[in-house]
Amino acid sequence: MIRVARAVLPTAIFITGWGWTDVSGFSYSLPRIWICLLIAFFAVLSFPQDLRGSMGSATSARQLWVALIALTGLAAIFCLVAQADRRDLLTMHVWWIPWAGLALFALGGILQFVSLRTLGHAYSPFVTLQARHRLVQAGPYRFLRHPMYLGLVLKISGVMAVFRSWLILPVTLAAFLFVGFRIREEEQLLDAHFGSQFRTYRKRTKRLIPFLY
Repeated sequence: MIRVARAVLPTAIFITGWGWTDVSGFSYSLPRIWICLLIAFFAVLSFPQDLRGSMGSATSARQLWVALIALTGLAAIFCLVAQADRRDLLTMHVWWIPWAGLALFALGGILQFVSLRTLGHAYSPFVTLQARHRLVQAGPYRFLRHPMYLGLVLKISGVMAVFRSWLILPVTLAAFLFVGFRIREEEQLLDAHFGSQFRTYRKRTKRLIPFLY
């Protein structure tokens, strides 16, 4: 059920913003069709997150509320940009922008998929440690400490570009600020738990952007 919801819900949000009375108009753009297919594809490949063992503390409850608020806001933004695309409001009139957005989304999805598979049972949607947690330094984690978050930002930016929205700049900035807050919390937890092992790992890697940050 989680996979089905993740595969179908984003497309339903896009079409709700666009307007269910003009589904044919929504499907007129190949990048819009392809991004819906990619969303379903990555949802099928991913595995359902087991939230048990992460929801017992007040901290996790707070994180859950933050995540729900962020997801609700993101859904509202996606509705807005889909409607704006239909009405040609705040849109970029460059033919390759939607295709570039599709490429960004695909890159972000691949990065998240590889990162999830590398983390395995160490993954959690919350800032927490799993049982027998180890510091993962393989795959994309050899170079970046938070490739999952980079994948998320790329996917959000990709959606905005597919719908040709000039809001891509403030929304991408907001996404960076959100993941920056999460990164700070995660690294404090990892530093407290792994100590010198994490500090050595931190010295030789970047947080989010290869070679820069």
